[in-house]
Amino acid sequence: MLTLTRRIGESIMIGPDIELTVASVGRGRVRLSIKAPREIAVHRSELVQRVSEENQRALAAVVEQGIADGREISFPEGLPGLREHRSFLLCDQAPDNPIKRLVSCRDPNVQLCVVDADVTEFPSDIARKQARFNEETAVGLVVTVHADGRHTTVNMSAPLVIGLESRVGRQVLIEGHDLPVTAALVAPNREATG
Repeated sequence: MLTLTRRIGESIMIGPDIELTVASVGRGRVRLSIKAPREIAVHRSELVQRVSEENQRALAAVVEQGIADGREISFPEGLPGLREHRSFLLCDQAPDNPIKRLVSCRDPNVQLCVVDADVTEFPSDIARKQARFNEETAVGLVVTVHADGRHTTVNMSAPLVIGLESRVGRQVLIEGHDLPVTAALVAPNREATG
């Protein structure tokens, strides 16, 4: 942590666009003036903390209700990198958003973005055959939403296959089909025919 001493009217620059100026000092308080681009959110830390805590409580309640409703999806073998997380809930993000969140029942902060493979060009039959379920299944692809603004990608080489009746899932590794680990998430071309 960097600690600086400033007097009233003196400033601190954070990068080229953010300027903090000491406006006044008195009665144990310091008033700061902040000049920043509109697209940069500026909030008091205690407010951010309070909102974060409220969001955590709300997410925990959603998970608790999902478990009570029997919507839990079990991954008995865990998932690569998340072996201790074996139970998840599939949660919508927004009504029209095809990307959903797979939220760990053990720790709701552990989440994976997933999309139904049917909204992509992914050959779901290959994953279903490899998973060898004796029931109807859904196939999902793990999504990466890049923070730097790059195109959203999906992992086509390791889909998630979930039994719709048993609510048991597993991630399968597709070999020999030249499916990419990072493919751009684009909907298939569904042009009208005839």
